[in-house]
Amino acid sequence: MLWVTPLRALASDTARALQAPIDGLGLGWRVGLRSGDASNRDRRLAREGRIDVLVTTPESLALLLSYPDTLERMRQLRCVVVDEWHELLGNKRGVLLQLNLALLREAAPAMQLWGCRPHWATCHRHATYFCHTVHRQRSWKVHGSGR
Repeated sequence: MLWVTPLRALASDTARALQAPIDGLGLGWRVGLRSGDASNRDRRLAREGRIDVLVTTPESLALLLSYPDTLERMRQLRCVVVDEWHELLGNKRGVLLQLNLALLREAAPAMQLWGCRPHWATCHRHATYFCHTVHRQRSWKVHGSGR
């Protein structure tokens, strides 16, 4: 699983928040961080594909995908979660993420793309932003309270 957050600080908090329930459930998954705050060890593990849940930022994902062997390792990717995706709408960081999601979709066609945001009122209007990387046969489903 790949978890993309718009901010480095949010990436660090998310990695910690994900590890607790994973450990509590006894899944044995390794959560790693790939951002400016990541340790050299985490960066190496991410590059080698030895992390089960990788939490990163759009810029760090672009850097990771710049290595020639990364896309081959990403072929097994099952899910990408874009957290706070509304923060990436209409700016160059969002465009960078869209391009990288297209690369990932090509490497892993069965990959699911999930977008998370705190308020769902304008979700359908903004969903098309990331749908360009989704095959036309698939539909975008929105679940939430509609706050």
